[in-house]
Amino acid sequence: MSACRSNRATAPPQLVLGFGDVGERAITEGIATIGDLLAGACRPGRVVAGQDPS
Repeated sequence: MSACRSNRATAPPQLVLGFGDVGERAITEGIATIGDLLAGACRPGRVVAGQDPS
């Protein structure tokens, strides 16, 4: 995304979402799902799918 920033900065990290021909309910549910995923990524001791927790 740095190429799309006016100052070409590489930080902070960005998440870009695009919605085309999607209903408002689907957008709301999708954003909630992404929020849950991001919240889980910040939890101490989290286990990533496919990763051995031991």
